[in-house]
Amino acid sequence: MRAYRYLLYQATLEIRSIGQSPAEMRRAAAIAYWLHNLALYSAHDFDGFEEESFWHYYEMLNEKNPDYHLSNFKEVFERVLAGNTGPHGRR
Repeated sequence: MRAYRYLLYQATLEIRSIGQSPAEMRRAAAIAYWLHNLALYSAHDFDGFEEESFWHYYEMLNEKNPDYHLSNFKEVFERVLAGNTGPHGRR
């Protein structure tokens, strides 16, 4: 669950850094749309969370919106899961 919480943190940082162009704003909205339920599940200790559905939706959004690919969030998640990222992204 730590990896999912870190994913929320990393995505928030990315959303904060997105500029004001329409394309960048659509990308920020896609990230927020994808993660809003993850934040809710995190607040409830992931009770009822469906990991497969979560990542399926991530892939679907990337395929549907190639202009604003949702970054490397899967890689970030896997890196944290493997213990290769410390607090606040430091190794």
